[in-house]
Formats: sequence, structure tokens, C-alpha cells
Amino acid sequence: MPCLKPRVPRSPRRLAIARLPAWLALALLPAIAPAQTFTLPPEGDSVVGHPLEIATRYEDTFADVARANGLGFRELVVANPGVDPWVPGEGTVITLPTSHILPDAPREGIVINVAEMRLYYYPRGRDEVITHPIGIGREGWATPTGTGTILDKKAHPSWTPPASIRAEHAARGDILPAVVPPGPANPLGDYAMRLSLPGYLIHGTNRPFGVGMRISHGCIRLYPEDIASLFARVPIGTRVNIVNQPYKAGWRDGVLYVEAHPPLDEDQAGGLNTTPLVAAVISAAEQRGLEPDWERIRAAALEHDGLPVPVTGELTRMPLLTAASHPAPDHDAATPQPPPRTVVIEPAAAPHDRDWHLHMGAFRDPTGLEMLAGELSALHIPARVEAVPGRDLQRLVLGPFATAAEAMAARVRVREATGIEPALLPPGDAGS
Repeated sequence: MPCLKPRVPRSPRRLAIARLPAWLALALLPAIAPAQTFTLPPEGDSVVGHPLEIATRYEDTFADVARANGLGFRELVVANPGVDPWVPGEGTVITLPTSHILPDAPREGIVINVAEMRLYYYPRGRDEVITHPIGIGREGWATPTGTGTILDKKAHPSWTPPASIRAEHAARGDILPAVVPPGPANPLGDYAMRLSLPGYLIHGTNRPFGVGMRISHGCIRLYPEDIASLFARVPIGTRVNIVNQPYKAGWRDGVLYVEAHPPLDEDQAGGLNTTPLVAAVISAAEQRGLEPDWERIRAAALEHDGLPVPVTGELTRMPLLTAASHPAPDHDAATPQPPPRTVVIEPAAAPHDRDWHLHMGAFRDPTGLEMLAGELSALHIPARVEAVPGRDLQRLVLGPFATAAEAMAARVRVREATGIEPALLPPGDAGS
């Protein structure tokens, strides 16, 4: 089903690892992410960039680091197993997955790989590729694969929710207007590009925490700063190719690499299927007559860390570059900010040591907390806001629930309503 319909004035030219705890991504940040721009590799090669290592600061979260480095939240989590994404800690060395094997698709226009939640743009007449992290459709509203074109572009679009989305919201007591005008309440953000795939868009968002997650009704979401850059570059008529390639293989300097991402949930219904990885490796290896290391390929498939791994030659991993940790640029510092808003949410009972809870996320900016609370209020699930000790953050906790079954049932309702899967907090783990 299509996700969103923008209202555009008519014009003749326009028209496996475990499931991630999605709540960890809910930090709204003012940072402006640098686009990852790479010179195209020589004929026959398809690996670009290098992974980086940085040491985190006390105040860093993976949400901070991801957006400041042109990454999605999930990318950073799977590349750093065992590191707490919310409190990585002072001096923790983490890997930034800033190296990519280009998708197996023609290098023209826009190529979107839904499995890695990443968009690649090949500007016409330029020997480069620009890549951005994206949010895609959640399960049941999957972003479709296929080819099309950019039919139209609209700055400051209004939003006309399709009947299916209005019915979904109405079922949980949230009545959507027929048209949402441009502004902070518009989920399309400030820019939208309409695809020839009926009902689907590439657009910005008023909820940046959804980038790098499966949270939309099928459209492709970008960070606000990324869609502004892409919107200015991409002409109407640009080809768009949407593929689903969790496993990629490609060459660099005579070495074959493989890159494995967690397949989409619906693609794992029958268990882990590595046949596409084997096929990609065989196809690439036949080009140069080299025998790959199948043990290393198997390990990459099981780890699904999204990092290119060498599977021929002496290298056991791609060399890492070390970058100094740096704060995310605060481009909102010179912009007058509105006064803090009071978040009104249904009060929760005092926590009990035998109660279960759900953790929805932590926020620096009350805007994100207010937006999420508004969506949850229609569900009539008790909630409370807590200060995170020693940090300028507030977290949103749902509950209490008397049993694990009640908490799990509420978790399903929250996921269906928001596209976000909160973390389950067992008894005794709900305090600040």
C-alpha cells in the first residue's frame, strides 16, 4: 500500500543479530550530517570509502554519532555489537561503517538498497557517488522494490493521508485531518520527491529518529539536511532503482570483499538464507579466477555487521582509519528557540519492584517527546517522564504492567501505532 500523498499544484513539467531495541534511536538532534561523497572506483571495482574508528565522549550516544557522520542508527549498532548504544561511555572506541560495496545495479540516478537502509545517488556527468542513510517502510507496509523515475518535486508540501492510513489512525482514536499543511506537524518534512511508483515518495521527516529504522508506511525518509541537499541536486526524470540486497560482493585493489546486512524480517520467515550471498560471491570471483575463503564468508554472513570483509588474499579485515572524536555541529545555536514546552501525558502509578515496563526512548529536545506522547495518548497506556541522571536527557517509560504478558501486549500496540518497538524492562529495572 502507498504511504503518503503530497498535494502538489499541477504543472506541465512537475507533477542475524537480535532485533534492535528501537527506542534507543529516539534522540532528536540539531546536528547536520555530512553527506558521504566518494569518487567512483575504477572499472571492475565497487568498494568505496574506509571504516573509521573514533573514541566516544561521555555525552555521546549512537544517535548523536550516527547523524553527525551520515549514518543510520541501525548501521552503527550492528557494526558495534556489545557496545551500549545509549551510553557507550567515555573513551569507548567504536567503528563507523563509512565504507560500502556499491549495490549490484546500474550506476545511474538513485539506487536504494532497502536491506541496508541506504540511498546512493550517481550525479549525471560526475565521477562520484553520494550516499545517505534512510528510513523505510515497516513490516506490513514494506517499501517496494522496482524501477521508476522522479515525477515531481515539491518544497514545503502538504500531506493528504491516504484512506488506509486515516483508517489505521482512526482505529486507535487518532483522527487525522484530510490535509495536513506544511509545518512542523507534517511528516513529509520540508521536501518531497514523488516517484512514478504510485503513492510513494522520497521525502524528509519531522521525526529524524526514524532514519535508519523501519518506521514509515512505505516511503523513503531522509534526515532533514540530507533531503535538502538531495532535493537541490536531483532533477525531475531521474531514474530510481529500489533493490533488496542484504548481501553484496565487490572488488578493491585485487581483493574481493563481502558485506552482510541483517535481512528484513519478512525475508527471514524460513530461516537465514545465504544463497544470495553465495551467488554474489561466485559471480564476483569468476571475474578474476580467485578462490574465496568460504570460512570468512560464512562468518560475515553470521555476523551481519554491515562492514566490507576481505575474503581473498592476506587481509582479514579492511584497514581502519582513526578519526578524532568531535561534537556534532550545532547549526541551531544561532536560531532563536521557542520556550520549552510542557509535555502532558497520562500519569503512571509509582513503580513497583514486581512490575514490568516499556522504555520508549530518551530525548534532549522536548519536541520529540511531545510528538511521541501525542501519538501514545490515544492508546491510554500509562506513562511517565524521567530525568536521566547526569545527562541533559529525559526518558519516556510506559507502565507499570502487572505481568510480562501485559507488557508484551502493550508493546505490540505501541509498535502498531508508531512503528517503534520499545525495550522491555523487567521488574526492578524501571527506575532512573
